[in-house]
Amino acid sequence: MKLLFLFFGLAGQGVSAADESLRSLRAGKIAPDAEQALKRVEAVEDIRSSRLLCRISGSDGSVTVRLQPSTNSRSMVFNDDVEGVETKVRCLGAPDPQCLAASTETVATAEECPPCPCNENAGELYGAYSKAMAHMVDERCGQQSGSTDDLEAKSKFRALLLGLGGGQVATHLVKSCGGADGSAVDIEAVELDGRLPILGNKYFGLPSSVKTTVGDALPVVQALEQQVAGNVLLADQRKYDSILVDCFSTGGVTPEHCRSEEFVGKLHALLRNGGRVVHHMWHVDDNHPQVPTDFVNTIALYRKLFACKGCEVQVQALDSGVDSLIIASYPAGGN
Repeated sequence: MKLLFLFFGLAGQGVSAADESLRSLRAGKIAPDAEQALKRVEAVEDIRSSRLLCRISGSDGSVTVRLQPSTNSRSMVFNDDVEGVETKVRCLGAPDPQCLAASTETVATAEECPPCPCNENAGELYGAYSKAMAHMVDERCGQQSGSTDDLEAKSKFRALLLGLGGGQVATHLVKSCGGADGSAVDIEAVELDGRLPILGNKYFGLPSSVKTTVGDALPVVQALEQQVAGNVLLADQRKYDSILVDCFSTGGVTPEHCRSEEFVGKLHALLRNGGRVVHHMWHVDDNHPQVPTDFVNTIALYRKLFACKGCEVQVQALDSGVDSLIIASYPAGGN
């Protein structure tokens, strides 16, 4: 609660005030250290008690998927990492017999991974940032599904995810916002690592309705903005109600092109009236000292580009103690 109050208190202050607050955060590392220790214990326990489904090697690093047979839960880690689990989902029912018969050899491509279907994803979320981001989208799509005479509000809810991972958030949103058959929502995702959408479909119950583009976030966002600008009549149909950004390189580092003025400006242009960008960033990383400065500068950038009448930028610190959400909202009535 103390961290939450601290970051919301940054609203309306300059970068220097925000920087001072970050220095205070870094002075008290009990919560982040405890959180990281718990993640390490959980990851080690996951390895000890689970079954290897597939390990993919490659020049981009390894990806490993494991199965907990007792709960039919699946987890994903990168580069044999025991610092924490990247993606985790629980599938309903008992594991398919194919899962227990799967070979445990290391393979070169995701297509070579043995089958272990997730016949229905339970829709649960793992990790503080996933829960917080999904909750904000759930709020928005829930408001839109209510009774209204506004034709714009009755259009299909659209969300863009810049960073897919194993697809746990995308899958949750199809279930929570898509109605009985999932068709009431359009979910699009961009993922740099082409192995992950395949693993999402194969192991994590990622619905085929989620349209995934393999590529870097900035070029895809540039192309989407050009489509909107090139057809005024269909512009609103191609814009989004929610844009979720989860773009990292190493550790807590957000690449420059995922926090540049051009990038944030394109996100602003892709929002529908009443839309919201939720950007996940680390605000402290002992192994990468540039992270706090990048975080503060990105807050300032969002405030600069979302300075329109009725726009709002807030920052919400997460329970982990190392990461936060930057939340930029566009007014329902437009600018």
